[in-house]
Amino acid sequence: MKKFGIIGYGRFGTLWSTCLAPYGEVIVYDEKLSATPRKLSSRVAIVSLERVVAVDMLFLAVPVSLFAECCHRIAPLLS
Repeated sequence: MKKFGIIGYGRFGTLWSTCLAPYGEVIVYDEKLSATPRKLSSRVAIVSLERVVAVDMLFLAVPVSLFAECCHRIAPLLS
């Protein structure tokens, strides 16, 4: 089973999670929601930043103004 990660769970991140859920497990990181890891549905869960980057495919669904900052923040966590 594929594991998809999404950073950012606004409208675009929510759309991605809905589209990807039929194809595998979806885990999501969002600063506003990730204080309490939990399941949003049977295939979508809120997790920590360290866990969301350890996936088969990662989607960055953050505002364009935060894209570079997000990349710099996750770069040390990627293999």
